[in-house]
Amino acid sequence: MVMLVAASAREIVVRRSFARYLVEQDKHQGRSRESSESSSRLVNMQSVSSHASALRVVQKRSAKADASDSDPEAHLESYRLCVDYLASAEEALRSPNLTPENRVALRSGQDRVRTLQKHHLLTWARSSARSLTHEAQQRARLYQKVEVANRALDCIDSALKVYPDEEELNESAGAVREFITSSRVAHWVELAERAA
Repeated sequence: MVMLVAASAREIVVRRSFARYLVEQDKHQGRSRESSESSSRLVNMQSVSSHASALRVVQKRSAKADASDSDPEAHLESYRLCVDYLASAEEALRSPNLTPENRVALRSGQDRVRTLQKHHLLTWARSSARSLTHEAQQRARLYQKVEVANRALDCIDSALKVYPDEEELNESAGAVREFITSSRVAHWVELAERAA
């Protein structure tokens, strides 16, 4: 009976946290016009100069995100910029008019940006999960702890979809799940002590 209630409660919490995550993402996309403007610069990369310019934008944004390590959203924006760059570069590589030199330059840029992409997604997931787990620990009520911890799991799961073999992400997800379980057990022990 208790497990059935717990499973139902978890499903409700997951749905609410996912809905909240989607709302936050919509708000965040509305605020990030600067990001979309710089992303639009990446769309057409047929020339070497436009490729080099787009790569500099990505590297500059990456350095800025690394400098503000306390802001996980800066890393998420850098990750998205890397995704846009890689998509544009892939599209440019399909062009039959691309010279071999430009092709080599694009592939080199792609390699550098893939490294940055992974770095920023993992940093975002790590920082967000750490922050949300800390916030969950500060909550007094069990449902609040579980809800915030599930948001941390959502961040980790988002990164795991892209990098499923990343051991650090799997360990982090396990640690957050252990926190949720221990919070529930502590709550049940407290309820049992009160009832006794």
